[in-house]
Amino acid sequence: MTAMAAAPHVHPLSSASSPAVYPTLMHAAATAPTIKLNVGGTYFETTKATLLQHELSFFHDLLLTTPTRQDGAYFLDLDPKAFTHVMDFLRYGELCVEGLNSWERRKLAKTMGFLKLHTIAQHAWNPFAESALAAAGNSLPAE
Repeated sequence: MTAMAAAPHVHPLSSASSPAVYPTLMHAAATAPTIKLNVGGTYFETTKATLLQHELSFFHDLLLTTPTRQDGAYFLDLDPKAFTHVMDFLRYGELCVEGLNSWERRKLAKTMGFLKLHTIAQHAWNPFAESALAAAGNSLPAE
């Protein structure tokens, strides 16, 4: 039996991919409408599509309203450090809790619950999830 060489992993936006793909994706990202969020005094900016990926989340209700702040941002009275993990989850599809102590994990779970991202929040509250998180490299994939 002959061993098959593993095919090299090529990132979709690397130079080995189609040259027409990268400019098209860059144009789409540059022209997508963005949403500004003021989270506890820290500003985040992302696309509407990123915020609306999870049905029935808080963001669906939020974006039905018009921002009332002069800078055009929606204000959320949440912890910006915890919200950074929320944005990573929305962008990359995984919730990484590596390096967070138990208090920070609880704050993140409460933040996820408030934002109606319940499937992830329930894992963070589960006391038996600690070993599962460690086995998964301290991250949970989107469900």
